[in-house]
Amino acid sequence: MEAMADPEKPHRGRIEPWFRLTVGSRYAIAGVFLDHPDWPGRWALTSEVLSYDEKTGEIETMNSRYTLVGPPVSPPVSPS
Repeated sequence: MEAMADPEKPHRGRIEPWFRLTVGSRYAIAGVFLDHPDWPGRWALTSEVLSYDEKTGEIETMNSRYTLVGPPVSPPVSPS
């Protein structure tokens, strides 16, 4: 996705490490929210990603904007 993020939405910080969770044609980002005002340093999940600028790492979700830092990591795997 390469649509322009809505500058009116609040920027809620950086996410690192991170990975994509895909369901059908939609996806969200899971990762450590480094400087989120409510969850600093905690693992969390964004709402659906509406746009992603690969040059800047900025994503726009339903309610906010974030910056993805570094490349994605492999999602954790549950033991069988």
